[in-house]
Amino acid sequence: MKKLVMLLCMAVCSAALFAQTGLFSVGGGAILVPSFQTEKFKDGGDDQKRSGFGGGLNLFFDATYAEVNINLLFANEKGEDADKGYNTTDLVLGVVGKYPFALGEKLSVFPFIGIDYRIVLGASYDGTKLEDGDGFKKADMFNALSVLFGAGVDYNITGSLYVRGELGFGITFNTKLEDDKKDYIDSNFKGKIPIKIAVGYRF
Repeated sequence: MKKLVMLLCMAVCSAALFAQTGLFSVGGGAILVPSFQTEKFKDGGDDQKRSGFGGGLNLFFDATYAEVNINLLFANEKGEDADKGYNTTDLVLGVVGKYPFALGEKLSVFPFIGIDYRIVLGASYDGTKLEDGDGFKKADMFNALSVLFGAGVDYNITGSLYVRGELGFGITFNTKLEDDKKDYIDSNFKGKIPIKIAVGYRF
């Protein structure tokens, strides 16, 4: 809950930036999110490695120095040697601050840094839908905050219409379930590489 409150506070700050700038745009497109995880155990057991891949739709709201993203992702996560994994449907809410540099009349680039929060809407394993209960909740297994940084590029098609591409790197914090296992885990490193291509329209 604290993580979600933090995200909402950043969204409010971004809205204030939107109101103060004359340039506002909205857009949407596709997003791909490969991910990875390595757990090291205190008892010296073998490292547990997992990988994931998600794809879906992106909606973004943009001002000169801020961008708010709403992503709907369909993802699969599994262990390194596993044939099957968890399938999830996720809502990912994100806010980044950015600083654009013009490289001519049509092209601009911008580094960015921010956060996003993953909210699981549904999950299944090997075709069986996961339900809350039996000592766990879906949210405890998958919901997580990430810190993001990366860069994007805008190419102007017209004065109002443009194409946007972004490549980022995210460091993901523990889920609640992983926090509950911290007495057994020496370290847990999780990351993701969001890749976005979208079309935007300036008002």
